[in-house]
Amino acid sequence: MDAAARSMGAWRLSGVTLYVTLEPCAMCAGALVQSRVTRLVFGAMDPKAGAVGSLYNLAEEPRHNHRLQVSSGILADESRLLLKSFFERLRAKKQKN
Repeated sequence: MDAAARSMGAWRLSGVTLYVTLEPCAMCAGALVQSRVTRLVFGAMDPKAGAVGSLYNLAEEPRHNHRLQVSSGILADESRLLLKSFFERLRAKKQKN
C-alpha cells in the first residue's frame, strides 16, 4: 500500500483494487479503510484472525467514514494451497538452520 501511495502521489488509494490470498486481519483491514482502498478481493477466509467477514467485518462497518467493496472466496482452494505450501517451505527451511 505504501508503494501504491508513492506511485499515485497521494495517501488516498481511491480507485485501487487490492488482491490478496488471505482475509486481512484487523490491523490490515483498518489500514485498507483508512487509506480509502475501493475494493478488496481475497481468496481464503481466516477463521482465527479475519476481520473482513470471519470474526469482524471492518470493511463494511457503518461507523467508519469509508467502506470498501469486498469479494471473498475467489480461488479459495488455490489460495489455501499456496499459503499451506509457503508455510511448509518456511518451516522446513527453519529446521535446516
